[in-house]
Amino acid sequence: AAEKLAVFIARNLVDKYGLHDRVAQADDIGELGRKQRPLDDNATAASAFTRLAILTDNEKYRKTAETILLGMSSAFEVYGVTAASYGLVVAHFLYPVKIVVIGKQGEQKSKVLWQAALAHINPCACVCFLDTEQDKKRIAEAKYTTTTLPVAFVCAEKRCREPVLRP
Repeated sequence: AAEKLAVFIARNLVDKYGLHDRVAQADDIGELGRKQRPLDDNATAASAFTRLAILTDNEKYRKTAETILLGMSSAFEVYGVTAASYGLVVAHFLYPVKIVVIGKQGEQKSKVLWQAALAHINPCACVCFLDTEQDKKRIAEAKYTTTTLPVAFVCAEKRCREPVLRP
């Protein structure tokens, strides 16, 4: 569902100036004909596309996030301190962190490691759980080594640290 929504937004609401507020209609008049580009909405959309890119390893979502951020790059300065959300998204985009927990769904050891990953101090970190049975293909494609389970991988800038076996 998230990916379907992302495709719609990217096709209909994003251009080189960032995200705009609505799909234009042929009979729009007055202010309805003018695209609004609220900074907070752009920051939220860029954050969502950044997280989707990190979690799916899909470059098209990263490119959409980049387009939104670049589109607003000359406008954020006038917002002063209220541009903080935009700044956080830029940092998250430039320095992505992903924590992947691989284990068996419902198993106590997996739950403990999952809870520890969710408690990670970085609020921008994307945390996902991959089940050894349901997500075999994703685990293999990402080349995670899973000799001992559960295991967690902390990845930054497309590199993962040594596997973590306990919190």
